[in-house]
Amino acid sequence: MAVNIDCLVKIRFSFVRELILEGLRTGKEKVGKAEVDTPHFGRLKIVCAFFPDRMELGFLLTNEEGEEIKQMIKIVEEDSNLRNGSKVYYFLCRRYKCRTLYSDGKGLYPRKAFRHSYSRQRMSHRERVISPKREPYRSNGKEYYRDKLTPYGKRVKSFEEYEEKREKAILKDCIKFFRR
Repeated sequence: MAVNIDCLVKIRFSFVRELILEGLRTGKEKVGKAEVDTPHFGRLKIVCAFFPDRMELGFLLTNEEGEEIKQMIKIVEEDSNLRNGSKVYYFLCRRYKCRTLYSDGKGLYPRKAFRHSYSRQRMSHRERVISPKREPYRSNGKEYYRDKLTPYGKRVKSFEEYEEKREKAILKDCIKFFRR
């Protein structure tokens, strides 16, 4: 069965970046803590420890049932192509380099470890039309600049077209339902 990846807990590299940089600067072990509410796996407590001598992160996940999962994940550094001397850090988990780890309540894994799909992929065409879209409106957004449509204006226009299409689809379904 495919996992809906939108529902999994994500731990991005930015969550532990400061912890790693501080650990590299001082050469000492550093510990960070976080608690995450998840709709499917309850409350996850995440304790992260960085070991600079081994370039590893130790994760301790505690789910709502009180089960503790310990996992060590290596950190890999590579030279950045943006600036001389700068480094880019990655998680090395199950032979994959990644900057985001996903948790299903049983451990931390890269995206490729799951047979996954996104929530929109599992919807039928009708559900995609009916599902709400995020409103693009801003208080200071300009739809036109020098009589040309701005990127913001394009988003607003496509949103309005989507809403019209959605309303027509809902009305069409209602008419079919009441004609039965």
